[in-house]
Amino acid sequence: MEAAVIARNLLIFTLILDGENSEHIWEIFFHFKISANANELLVSQCQKLHQLTANFESWESSAYSRTVRISTLDTLPLLHQRFSQYSTFDQAAAPKIWSKFVAERKSRGPFRVHRCGGVFALQVFNALEHHPGHFWSTGTTSRASPNPTLLNPTFVFTQATNGDYCRVHYGTYPLSGFHLAEAYTGSSDLSSVTEADLVRVAKSQFERWSASFAAIATSTTPNLTIVIRIVIGDALAFCHTLNNSTTDASSLFYSSPWRGSAVQLADDYEAASLRNAPTTFNVIDSSNLVDHVGLLNLVVAASPLLETHPLSTLYTETLLTQGLGGDSGFLQKLCTEPSLAGLLFGIAPQGCLSAFTSVSDLHEVVPSRVFGDGYKQYHERIPWRIPHVGVNTIQSGRLQFTPAFLAKVLYDIYYQMFIHEDMVKKLEQTSRAAAKDMSVVHYNGGSYVALLKLVRRRVSVDWEETMGILFDEYLHKDQRLLMASNNYQELCGLLYFHGVYEVSALQEGPSRQISDLQLGVNWKIGVFKDWDHVPPVVCLVLVVPRAKIAVLDRGIDRGAVTPMVQFEIAGGSAYRNVFSTLQVVCGSLAVSGTGSDQTATIEEDPDGIMGSSPLIVFGWVIAHNLAIHPHNTTVNFSLHSTPVTVAHLNKELGMRLCLFQSNIKDTSYVHVLSYRPNLARSELELSRSRSLGTLPSNPGNADDVVVDGSDPRVLTMKSRWPCSPSTLAGGVDVKSIQVAPCVLVLNVAGKRVTEMLFPYPVDGSLAKLSVARKSGWVEVAVPVLNIPKKTSSPPPPFISTSLPSLPGSFKPLSWPAHRLALADLPVLPHRPSDISWLNSHISLAFSDREKASRERDVSSAGAMVNVKDTLHCLFLKAIEAGSSRVFGFINPEGSGFYLLLYLNEIRLDLAAHTIVVDAAVLPLSPTLARSHVHVIESIANSDSKRMIPIVTKGSEVQAWNYLLPVFVERCRTWQHKDQCAYKRVGHTPVSTEFASNPLCDCGIGVDLGERLTQDLTWKPLRPYMTRIAISPLFAVSWLDPVGAFMGQPAADHCATCGKGASEMGGKLLKCAKCKAVSYCGKECQKKDWKVHKNQCATVSN
Repeated sequence: MEAAVIARNLLIFTLILDGENSEHIWEIFFHFKISANANELLVSQCQKLHQLTANFESWESSAYSRTVRISTLDTLPLLHQRFSQYSTFDQAAAPKIWSKFVAERKSRGPFRVHRCGGVFALQVFNALEHHPGHFWSTGTTSRASPNPTLLNPTFVFTQATNGDYCRVHYGTYPLSGFHLAEAYTGSSDLSSVTEADLVRVAKSQFERWSASFAAIATSTTPNLTIVIRIVIGDALAFCHTLNNSTTDASSLFYSSPWRGSAVQLADDYEAASLRNAPTTFNVIDSSNLVDHVGLLNLVVAASPLLETHPLSTLYTETLLTQGLGGDSGFLQKLCTEPSLAGLLFGIAPQGCLSAFTSVSDLHEVVPSRVFGDGYKQYHERIPWRIPHVGVNTIQSGRLQFTPAFLAKVLYDIYYQMFIHEDMVKKLEQTSRAAAKDMSVVHYNGGSYVALLKLVRRRVSVDWEETMGILFDEYLHKDQRLLMASNNYQELCGLLYFHGVYEVSALQEGPSRQISDLQLGVNWKIGVFKDWDHVPPVVCLVLVVPRAKIAVLDRGIDRGAVTPMVQFEIAGGSAYRNVFSTLQVVCGSLAVSGTGSDQTATIEEDPDGIMGSSPLIVFGWVIAHNLAIHPHNTTVNFSLHSTPVTVAHLNKELGMRLCLFQSNIKDTSYVHVLSYRPNLARSELELSRSRSLGTLPSNPGNADDVVVDGSDPRVLTMKSRWPCSPSTLAGGVDVKSIQVAPCVLVLNVAGKRVTEMLFPYPVDGSLAKLSVARKSGWVEVAVPVLNIPKKTSSPPPPFISTSLPSLPGSFKPLSWPAHRLALADLPVLPHRPSDISWLNSHISLAFSDREKASRERDVSSAGAMVNVKDTLHCLFLKAIEAGSSRVFGFINPEGSGFYLLLYLNEIRLDLAAHTIVVDAAVLPLSPTLARSHVHVIESIANSDSKRMIPIVTKGSEVQAWNYLLPVFVERCRTWQHKDQCAYKRVGHTPVSTEFASNPLCDCGIGVDLGERLTQDLTWKPLRPYMTRIAISPLFAVSWLDPVGAFMGQPAADHCATCGKGASEMGGKLLKCAKCKAVSYCGKECQKKDWKVHKNQCATVSN
């Protein structure tokens, strides 16, 4: 994490805690140019913080330390440096810096402002069309004259600048962090909202947030306060440190890839500390780190830190596209099937678990479809959950894999991680965008070993056999990743270092001795001649003169991807092995001692990469690489070969992209150590001997849940229930019933005997039972739930609950729909002048597949499609002028109305970019309907409040029984009672039968909403009603594509070149599969296939 980012955040937190003027705080945090008063406040606050960050004692004695804690020892000095720079900045240099900034700025204009608008994205885009340009040219959001002239120093000092340039992200725009749709709640005329209104709303939200933060930070109420723990360093290194937080573990991770100091946790992480810093979390929000470090690197580092709780969530975000046509390529980044990710990593993308989302991303989908490749960013925020929600308290065995199947899965992941090394794939990518995608490299040998280490801790398998198969049957025989074979030695060495697996050549004892003889190694000559014992892996240190990397500044333009550096160890012409898991530090190296006792320390250049010191580059290598040819082995410091690096630097550096080369015997540049600089001497032993332990257990029975991958078409899990043979005697009936996404109940002779618990949602309708009556066991084999293929069928249970057999642990949980504080959401006008935006918003809740099935035959389109149709009708009727607030759900196959809905308000769900119906629901059982027949008839026939009937049929009725508890749980302000009906029956809903109540009665009559409370007509029914928050149910766009029709060209023009039918003599050829697009010939069709194939499959299906 950039020190300047953390320093700016700390500056703002302390200004808010001091109660400073909100307008000045807004300027200091958001504006490039600030007023004299704001600058005076900034300088004085930075002077104070410079003193307080001088040491831990000063910070601990400050009033701020109650709220802001420092998590690592080297964070404070970096903050101290930044506040010194901010407080002493010379404004005389500002005009020159600003002129250079304005001349070189790379703002992309108003293309992203729609993200602030949610459902009113188009209106916000139009209102703010010129405001980003104004901000980037004047440095302020205000249009008042004269413009401020003082440069904000917090934008001048970064790792990449040293007070001489204002380098900020090209997408910087103050209003982008606020929910501007709120501005449209004050008027029914959407076109009347101006740029000034939107700026005012943003400032108002910032002021309200600041007041809330100050209130909770200074609160004396127990358990109602906030503690912010700040870290300057690499996020992944910090995660790995917390995951291994023992006395010695911090010495194994450097604080960042460009630092030479280890992560050292502050005293709050000591076991005896009263501050009790957490090491596991309910929510981990990773911003868009995925774009910079890779999805699997982040998931592997962060997932073990999630607290084992049904609602624990990891959020990942991406801004950069990967693939064509605005497709984020999320599944491509995942490198495996979502279900396998859920099983191997213990978390899975929520969209794969629920088949829908209550959060809209249509403000991204629409422009990506309309502009195609012209839409350079695609913002995607994905929540990951522990799949076995609600059953985490069950103690059990681990997941059991067969070695052959797990080895294949691990190899498939390996291939996808390093697919950029597939030469055939590289040669297929002819477009500039595709070449850039292939040049984005996030993974190295260390990434894959970290993944293997996590998998080994989670699964039950013969690990040695698994790894043997992985190497012998896949890695050794691989013919696709020919370039990646150069990293084979690195993979073996890192597996050894981390204690994950030892290839025979590295096993101490006879195996290694035989390997030495076969390779002709003599440890008594060359760089190891003075070593008492040479371990299998050693640390290779290379000092690279600063002048050797100057070519990078000249050869790669600012728009290119960041290149990966590597060692290439060459033993003459005999071999070349590549090592990419390296640490790079700018500074000076001091070496002392001899042989295996040689030590090295690095004194870092305080100016880092902006300084003049050489680069100290080091990493683990296999010792054999340095001993086979002891006199003519060289180490090359080079760039990883990608289409971009070759295109930009091939002429200057040659095909090997070598920056610097040295013979390993030249001690002016090369040093070989038994451990890495600045770390503990025993780090190799610590890494290998540290107990791997286990993560919290997966749910299951006493026996492991067995993952069966023998059928390539479907992934199946098996669980066995042992019992007495007498239990199954006499041919008694044995059945399984699904009661939750991961839970099947086993019934024997009509009685519930056990729960079969699985670590990933399953499709209980396809479960197969094997009954061994003589041996005494029942085995259930059930396929994992395959989303979206099952969305046309009745949905699985949408709420997961703990088992009633666990006293005191019962908690119904709204899983697929996010939590809402209804009373805090802004209310939309009931009669806006234009509702076309709403029709578009709700219509795009359907995926392309659902849209196609709906257009063919809505009656057979499936439960989820019918539910979305009902929601479409509900929202449009609720908001139109003169509409009733009462809706009655009717089933023509039943006996009339079975559910009444009273609409309080339509509210904006700002964070989810959508709307929500704030209502109260009344399930009508026959008994309740008879006892209140006159009231219900009066409401139904009232001229002023005539009930709007909504027809639901077949499986949709059952689907609503599943969904109602979800919509209730997400907004409830009451607590469930000990006698809760959910607890009594052991699942939610209470019932799925027609005209029965699916809800418990814990919340009836409680907090029903102001409008209903004041409506006297409903007074007799209020004691039976429950408040509910109904949202549109959106397709998960990265899983079930949305809006393909918006990107389709007119049928009378070629989809590739745009030529019209008239230009081709009226003869265009339609796509034979989907008939939806046309081409002028085979060449154009072939060129368009990569873009069209996903749309084609969707339309065809």
